[in-house]
Amino acid sequence: MNQDKTALQYTKETVVKYLRGYIYNSENYARFLEDKKITVEDVKKCKVYDGTPDVLTDFPMIVISGANGNIQSLGLSDFKQEQYNEFGDIIGYLYGGCYELSLTLECATLSSYQSEFFQDFLIHALRIYLYRPLERAGILIKQVAYNGENTVNDKNNIIWVSNISLQVWTQWSEYIDLLDLKEVNLEFDVTNEDMFKE
Repeated sequence: MNQDKTALQYTKETVVKYLRGYIYNSENYARFLEDKKITVEDVKKCKVYDGTPDVLTDFPMIVISGANGNIQSLGLSDFKQEQYNEFGDIIGYLYGGCYELSLTLECATLSSYQSEFFQDFLIHALRIYLYRPLERAGILIKQVAYNGENTVNDKNNIIWVSNISLQVWTQWSEYIDLLDLKEVNLEFDVTNEDMFKE
């Protein structure tokens, strides 16, 4: 995971990036559209956002947002890897664990059929075709689930919004230095009275 980004930010951006790449390259899915009432062009114009866009005019669209998560660790006292210098001295510890994060994918379309299609399309993409690429990027998919569908009236259009939840694991680590005693100035002959002298 990129240490300059939060776990949630990195996970969202990576999922967005991989979904965009998957959708843009129609050879990934064109063969599955032969008996569908939807074309490659319909799929390729689907936009993927990592936050709600300012203007809701492009459909279909997928909006990915973070929901909740927690950190998994065995505790700082026992889940650590010792780090050594060239002399064999322990100079620090690398602590680690994993984040369990939940993302929400909202897919907005202009027809019920497209809504049902994109629900299946997204789940198959994430569970089957993008599983290994995301795993190589440090994101392990735990579960993908349907969360229902509803309609929204927007001016003259009825928008079908389907909701998919995505649970993932991603690793975290933090390096903690040990204090080098040779760099610490200690005066062992100091008394309590010395400490309060002006």
